[in-house]
Amino acid sequence: MNVGCRQCARCSTKQRNIGHVLARRHRCRYTRINTSSAAKHTRALYAIGFHPDGSLVASAGLDAVVRLWDVRTGRAVQAFQGHVKQVLGLDFHPHGTTLASGSDDHTVRLWDLRKKKALYTLPAHSSLISHVRYEPGAGRFLLSTSYDNQIKLWSTRDYALLKTMEGHEGRVMCGDIADDGIHFASAAMDRTWKLWAGT
Repeated sequence: MNVGCRQCARCSTKQRNIGHVLARRHRCRYTRINTSSAAKHTRALYAIGFHPDGSLVASAGLDAVVRLWDVRTGRAVQAFQGHVKQVLGLDFHPHGTTLASGSDDHTVRLWDLRKKKALYTLPAHSSLISHVRYEPGAGRFLLSTSYDNQIKLWSTRDYALLKTMEGHEGRVMCGDIADDGIHFASAAMDRTWKLWAGT
């Protein structure tokens, strides 16, 4: 069912079944696109993210598989396998060529969307990786957060470790990078959030 659509009476039965592919086509406020039942995840999902051009969605979760979905059709177009434990964090590089995933297997994997394979596997942390985030805009850095109480910053040129930020007294649940590429924020189970600066 589409919620908030003003023109559902004009849609065909087929369009109603798969949801409105393009919201602006029918001027819907909210739409739902059903995903292909043949390629569904087998366990609960914990991460999702849009490709920068809006054409793809990446999803991941407890089944350790990262899937790419075509937003227009709702069909799975790629499945990336390599993590051996649940995947809890996903983010696309701003240029749209690479997808980062963080897992309970303590690694961050960088997936090349053109070659359809892993470019790098970073042994990033000593515990579950809760979140990954690229620097907005240029995408020069990748931030990873972990249950090891640390935040790490990686260069996207060669994925070398640039900086380790320590100070939380509990699991770090998520992080973000400001548009200026200089300031970083993190939030943790110690009931604090921290602001970091500099590379």
